[in-house]
Amino acid sequence: MPEGLEGVHSGLVGVVDRAISAIQAAYDGVSQSQWCTTCYYKDTPGWQKFSSESKQITKEFPGAEQAWESAVEQAKISAENAALPAKPNV
Repeated sequence: MPEGLEGVHSGLVGVVDRAISAIQAAYDGVSQSQWCTTCYYKDTPGWQKFSSESKQITKEFPGAEQAWESAVEQAKISAENAALPAKPNV
C-alpha cells in the first residue's frame, strides 16, 4: 500500500465495517419483532442500535471518504512524479 494511505484506508474500512454491523443489528431487530405479537421493530435493541449507529456513520463517512480520496490522489501524484532509474546500457 502506498505511503500515507494506510491510516485513511483503515479509517474508511472502519466506518464501512460499522455500517455493516449496524445493518445486521437492524435485521436482528426486525427478526426479533417478527416473532413477538406485542413488539414493534423500532423498540428492539437491534433497531435502536442501528438507528444510533446510522446517525454517527452518516456524519463520519463523508470525511473518511474524502480523506481516503485525497490520500489516493496524493499517492498517484507522488507515483507519477517519481524519478525513474537510468536506462541500462545493454
